[in-house]
Amino acid sequence: MADRSSFIAGGESLAQTQASYLTTLLERNSDIAFGQKHDFAGVADPVAYRDIPFMRYDEVAGFDSADYWSTPANYTKDRVSAWFLTSGSSSTPKRIPVTSSLVREKAGAFSLFWDAIYADHPALKTGKFIANFGDSGHSARDANNILEVSETTFWNQRMQGFQASDRWPIPRQSTASESPALRYYAAARLALQGELHGMMGLNPSTLLKFCEVLTNESDRLTSGLKTGNWGILELDTTELPEKLTSRLQSNASAADRLTAAASRGGKLQLPDLWPTLELIISWQSALVGPYLKLLREHSGGIAYRDYITQSSECIMAIPMSDNDCGGLLAYQTHFYEFIPEAQTEASHPSALCAHELTPGEQYELVVTTGGGLYRYRTADCMRVVGFENGIPHLSFQYRLGRTSSITGEKLTEAQVLDALASVAAGSPLIRQDVFVHPRTGERPHYALLTAGSNLKSGTQDADLALLADRFHSALCAANGEYADKCASLRLGKPSVVIVQDQDIQALHQKLRAAHVGDDQYKPGVLRREHDLDNGMTILRQAHANS
Repeated sequence: MADRSSFIAGGESLAQTQASYLTTLLERNSDIAFGQKHDFAGVADPVAYRDIPFMRYDEVAGFDSADYWSTPANYTKDRVSAWFLTSGSSSTPKRIPVTSSLVREKAGAFSLFWDAIYADHPALKTGKFIANFGDSGHSARDANNILEVSETTFWNQRMQGFQASDRWPIPRQSTASESPALRYYAAARLALQGELHGMMGLNPSTLLKFCEVLTNESDRLTSGLKTGNWGILELDTTELPEKLTSRLQSNASAADRLTAAASRGGKLQLPDLWPTLELIISWQSALVGPYLKLLREHSGGIAYRDYITQSSECIMAIPMSDNDCGGLLAYQTHFYEFIPEAQTEASHPSALCAHELTPGEQYELVVTTGGGLYRYRTADCMRVVGFENGIPHLSFQYRLGRTSSITGEKLTEAQVLDALASVAAGSPLIRQDVFVHPRTGERPHYALLTAGSNLKSGTQDADLALLADRFHSALCAANGEYADKCASLRLGKPSVVIVQDQDIQALHQKLRAAHVGDDQYKPGVLRREHDLDNGMTILRQAHANS
């Protein structure tokens, strides 16, 4: 993979680079089952490639998708060394095959990402960094002894050697605890005892929780820094590996900085704790805007860098500068096509190559990768911000279909409907005009929004809280990512918000106006807009207790 300068310069031959990648990949896989079925050998160029049907995870032309992925010979000549588990669009996780080719492709993109960071922040190349400490690191093996793991854990394990060095004050063992509170506390204690130049948490909610621990546990952390131990902690630190405890050091100066920062009142400022801190890396899209806004209240003038736009299936865009959203299409990594947003629900949508895009337009990204994906519809809608030397600058907008994601949970309409159905019996509310939407604030969460007329006479606040509890439990059962984000304290538990009837009626009118006619109006239940209740008259509200 090239460095940043040569990558951007290579944009002049983007179309040729993409065509060359596609030709090489198809030639290598022409005799796999999918390649034979769809005549890879007869594909002369990207235009001819459009004759091959699009693929989705649960829809593979000419094959039974239930069995397709479990047989690697269907889609790759490589050995499948692992499965990336991701919640996808259903409560049943997708198992994305991890091949040596996919690992090489992604590793090359990561290398370019870090090259751009080191070019702009030379101190980070040899400085200290904390990263991705909120993941508990679970992994398992399937019946064939192949690793099943989240992508974050996969790469963290491969980075273990680096994280054991002095540059990474929080080693992988810090994720061993099942207690999110203990993991965050351990990360804070270890990070505070030395200098820090950069921090990364893909979800800004992870870094915000880190700041909350620094604030709320400042006295205990100060004690630990002075004495060289964990500090007087109510949590059981015996759950932490001895290797972590052996890393503890005293640092009186760090203790004094923390005491001074905490005594100033207001939001604790990260630069006050680590004067050398110069970069925070996390997602910057509008979907995580509520967390970013709160995180920036702690970060002073520290620069932000978006993380690589990617999924378990592929790399999409690579950020090249600070304080920007999205990045340049990773045109050297995979082969990319784009379905115009207006055609995403068409029976036979057309697709464009990367050099055929229009600035300001939005497209569904379609990828072909060394991981066995061919014309794979990602359901990720990207906006073309512009071009840099012929390379599209992309910014992630939303997931197609009725979905919502505050911090990576990818909640779907189907999951919300199932959850509502499971708690409907005996509920004083769930009859009509119910919306579920993200709500911002100190602890972003989902709100169940409905009108006062849906309340049964005599309903108490305790009844609303119980409804929120049951709704939360049902969502946890339907979506593992949602349960994980709540367990790790990155996502708050639901609230029930009761507003005036006319407010719900006005919302329907607003939504209906966006459709061609009343017969096209399908309001659904799940909305991705934040704070849908803003401007409404709130009669009552209650939060889940469990």
